[in-house]
Amino acid sequence: MMYKDAEMITGGVFDCQCNETFTLIRADQSLYRFLGYTQKEFSDIYQNQLFYAIHEEERSKILEEIGRQVQKDGVFMYENRLKCKDGILKWIWISAQLNKNECNEPYFHCIFHDITESKKIQEALLISEKRLQFILSQTQDVVFEYDCKTNEIYYSDNLEKKYGYKIPVKGFPDSMFASNIIHKDDILPLRNGFQSILHGKEEMSCEYRLKYRNKGYRWVYAQATGLRDDKNNIIKIIGVITDIHDQKQELLKSREEAALDPLTGLFNRRECIRRIENYIAVNDAPFAFILIDVDDFKMINDVYGHAKGDEALIRVGVEISSIIRKNDLTARIGGDEFVICLMNIPDRQIAINKVELIQDIFGESLRSELGYQINCSIGISFYPDDGNDFETLLEHADIAMYQSKKNGKNQFQIYQGEGVKKAYAANPQKYMQKSFHDHIIEYVMRILLENQNREQAITEILELIGKIFDCDRITLYQNEEGSLYVSKAWYSDPMYNIDDTELLIADKFISNLDNGKKICTFTNIKNISDPELLAWFMNRMTIACVVCIMMQHSTLHGLICFEDCHGFRNASGEERYTLKTISDLLQLYLFQER
Repeated sequence: MMYKDAEMITGGVFDCQCNETFTLIRADQSLYRFLGYTQKEFSDIYQNQLFYAIHEEERSKILEEIGRQVQKDGVFMYENRLKCKDGILKWIWISAQLNKNECNEPYFHCIFHDITESKKIQEALLISEKRLQFILSQTQDVVFEYDCKTNEIYYSDNLEKKYGYKIPVKGFPDSMFASNIIHKDDILPLRNGFQSILHGKEEMSCEYRLKYRNKGYRWVYAQATGLRDDKNNIIKIIGVITDIHDQKQELLKSREEAALDPLTGLFNRRECIRRIENYIAVNDAPFAFILIDVDDFKMINDVYGHAKGDEALIRVGVEISSIIRKNDLTARIGGDEFVICLMNIPDRQIAINKVELIQDIFGESLRSELGYQINCSIGISFYPDDGNDFETLLEHADIAMYQSKKNGKNQFQIYQGEGVKKAYAANPQKYMQKSFHDHIIEYVMRILLENQNREQAITEILELIGKIFDCDRITLYQNEEGSLYVSKAWYSDPMYNIDDTELLIADKFISNLDNGKKICTFTNIKNISDPELLAWFMNRMTIACVVCIMMQHSTLHGLICFEDCHGFRNASGEERYTLKTISDLLQLYLFQER
């Protein structure tokens, strides 16, 4: 009965003599099926000597093991490979017990199982583990596994090799956050990332600074995902930590450069807008918006030259930056226009005192440094009383500033409300002298009128606009026999020079015109839903763009693309109006030329 039952499982039983060749005494059919022989075939080939079916490399080891076990007179188990009839080696597990027959002769009673498949799986796992270890040894990334039940975390060995220390295994994440391993400013977002997975989110990613030996911190990027059981309970969190320090430093440097006015080193108009809007979004605390316009700056350029004019602007930036607090804001938003924002001031008198100090700087420090007198007209508006966004605060400070101009320059005015605004709107020439917009348009017109060389005139204008508005690439397309071709291109850096000849998607721009005007603005190309238009911009490394259409009586004459490849462009109304006016002038100039 025992032998019959054994045939129903992937194994069986056999008895063999306790000799050097393990001569079979009896065996069930499972053994012969395992080997692929009939009982007679096995007897004819091996003379029932099982030893010779054992793989040659394992015979001596088995004999040694049996020799030791016989001395103990007990049950022993071992694994080895048997050579089958078809030449294939199969793994077998054997449990052998030393017994004696009626003649007091020793023999082995053996139970065996076919473990070939489990061995294959085991071998595959071993290979996979070695492969993983090799991959991890070749990569700079750190792999981690967090056990959510035990609060233990394990890292690949290269973390210690690269960063010079071990992160505590137990008590994660509190044990890690309690140390100085993570930069203090990055603890909260990283903790929130892990918490989001614990609370049901599938994955998270986070940039943070990780302690690096005794050399400060390095930027890393962590990606993690949660593993859950069939009841959706979180079991583990696994992830990868990638060193992004060099790329992050380059990005931060690029962002800083994109945020700064290249001449003065102050924030540019775009960054000024961004910071003010961000402040307003989260703060109700009042601040003063101070607009400074250098009086008669055009005369300084004409009399002393542009180099001296640039020197004057640089010195103005240095001096006004020296009198503000760390959390205040200073920016150059146009040719000779500066903005100071005094944040979180409880009393307007603080702003008045600061403006009087600015006037002293213009009257004394700058005259001493430059060797000639320069003055300024100042307008002040206050958040939130005079506006809840950058454009409104600028508009009201601008009205107050032109009131200063009207009253004789070299003074300041505080915005007095809607009454002054209505008077300004009804009779602007009474309040205004030339704005920054007017100066640019006048300069463009002078280039067009005085330059006899058409190509040179267009080149000068594109370069002027590119530098003033901090563009990376400006491309002028003209209609030639129904198709738009590149007529002229300017770029701020050779890296933005592209192979561009014909524009095939003009209709995409026309369909995106701002409220029917001949201009369309793309603050961030990632928000573009049209895949063809998005691909066109991405191939050009464009991040933001303003496009002005040259069209008359439904006939498309051309268009101009003002592209940014280093940051977003939240173009103000004044900026769009200026670019559109320049586009109209060029259209008139080129159309008349034809």
